[in-house]
Amino acid sequence: MAQQDLFIPFQNRLRRISTADIILVEAARNYCRIRTKQQHYLVQKTICDMATLLSQADFCRVHRKYIISLRHITFIERNYVMLGDTEIPIGSTFHKDFLNRLTILL
Repeated sequence: MAQQDLFIPFQNRLRRISTADIILVEAARNYCRIRTKQQHYLVQKTICDMATLLSQADFCRVHRKYIISLRHITFIERNYVMLGDTEIPIGSTFHKDFLNRLTILL
């Protein structure tokens, strides 16, 4: 999987974070919350902007409000995905595309 770094404003500095550390991105109007294991960041980007910035190989939009890291998936139920102990809903609009992105062994 591809890895890149992003620079995010944090405490009057630009903090470098690796996209490999990002667990999920959550929309908050014209902002997004970027969640890593260590920290949460608020950036002035829309969810569409973030979807464009993040690697399509590593991330997938699963809901109008969420982009998730494919590498942090713990398990998937019918209408939600677990990222550690965080439950994220899978929107009906995104469900088929999300499942097509995964390697599923039956």
